Amino acid sequence: MNSKQEYPLPIQKTFSKVFLLCLFLSGIAGGCILAATSTANTGLRILLLLIGIPNILPVLYLMLRLIRIVRSRYTIDRDGLTIHWGSQKMIIPIAEIEWVRPYAQLGYSITFPGLSQLGIFSGKRTSAELGDILFFATRQRDAVLVGTRKEVLFLSPNDATSFQKEIREARYLGSITPIERQEIRVESTIRKVTTERGILLPLGVSFILSILLFLLYGFMIITRESFQLGSVTFNPASQFLLVPILSTIINILDGILVIILQRNSDLKPYTKLTAYIGLGMNTILCFSVGLSLLFY
Repeated sequence: MNSKQEYPLPIQKTFSKVFLLCLFLSGIAGGCILAATSTANTGLRILLLLIGIPNILPVLYLMLRLIRIVRSRYTIDRDGLTIHWGSQKMIIPIAEIEWVRPYAQLGYSITFPGLSQLGIFSGKRTSAELGDILFFATRQRDAVLVGTRKEVLFLSPNDATSFQKEIREARYLGSITPIERQEIRVESTIRKVTTERGILLPLGVSFILSILLFLLYGFMIITRESFQLGSVTFNPASQFLLVPILSTIINILDGILVIILQRNSDLKPYTKLTAYIGLGMNTILCFSVGLSLLFY
């Protein structure tokens, strides 16, 4: 081994799957928004917008993931293995690499990240046999496992045979100039929040209540000349639209605050309290609106 060897990731199938899914979601979003602009029913218009607009968000998310993968590659030299993952970089000194083998020869299965069906293997999982597994790959077929002192790397170079050969040769020759390890943060705070029921449940129910407020406005409140909520009178009733909008803004800010608190180990115990405060506010608001519709 006399120079660095670069190995791009195979992205053809990943690109095709992500592109088709984005095209499908964009079609749903565009169709719903177009139908909403052509209907005279306020309630149906709001319902169509609530269906269409959220489909834009996963399209943006998937496109950002795809851009990261296109910019990714692996580099091997006598000093170590470097994983270029989008704009981030992870460096593993060659002395820390203990073994390398094809995933097909592992002998048992491991849990893959959520978007693996689309060809996006990114994130961290824990295996009873291997410990922590970090994924930086685009396909399962011909994937390579690289065992280090701290974790196992799941990689998918375009030429798996040559990739393994280069790592074994680098381990045999040894490092010329020892390098320091550089890590990538792969444990997503958002994933922690979405997998913890005590946080996800109140946030999810709170957003559903906000959607309910939009629907109540579109199908029931807008049909009135005025609407009274407690001691506040909305005249005309269309002014009530500010209430579900403010409810949604509060939910978004509540979700952002939960993520910030989750990142801080000292403030982490307050994440559930914050999530349930938002749920409590929306519950009281929906209950009040329901009473107003019944008695006013």
